[in-house]
Amino acid sequence: MTNNITRFIAYFDGACEPVNPGGTASYGAVVFLAGERIWECAEIYQPEDGHEKQTSNNVAEYAGLIAILEWFTQYDLYDSNITIHGVSVR
Repeated sequence: MTNNITRFIAYFDGACEPVNPGGTASYGAVVFLAGERIWECAEIYQPEDGHEKQTSNNVAEYAGLIAILEWFTQYDLYDSNITIHGVSVR
């Protein structure tokens, strides 16, 4: 499925509403190959019990990044040309 020419582009973002920090956190993630969307995920981030007030938009965004990394790991795409974009990653 992959070689050195294959290029994956992934995006993620997250939000925490109605207050940040401490609101309900959610994220979205998507992976493209040759301009075609091949995977997407959108979920509400559920913090561990007792940590509900510690959610933030950054926690949500990094949960989206983790979802992308887990997807690439699931398909053993370690040697792929991967670019990941997120607003918290600079």
